Amino acid sequence: MQTHSVLFRIVALSMLLYSLWLFSSSMDELEKKERLADEKRALLSALREENARLEEQLDSLESGAGMEALARERLGLVLPGERVFYFITGDAGAE
Repeated sequence: MQTHSVLFRIVALSMLLYSLWLFSSSMDELEKKERLADEKRALLSALREENARLEEQLDSLESGAGMEALARERLGLVLPGERVFYFITGDAGAE
């Protein structure tokens, strides 16, 4: 009878220790997942802000003035009848 009692206690203790280890590792995994979810939420928020900014930029470019400004800035286009002046600095003229 003594052997069964000791064996039962060893098995019960082993199961308890395994349960504690499993609980602890599950809690660690849960914390990792929560941190990852927080990072994803922050990224989503940043992407939503960027999307809103780009939509505002698109709305401004759809207007005639926005397209004209973009054509002048990026393509260097001018309207007919406008004069373009090119300035040469002293360093560029010396070469």
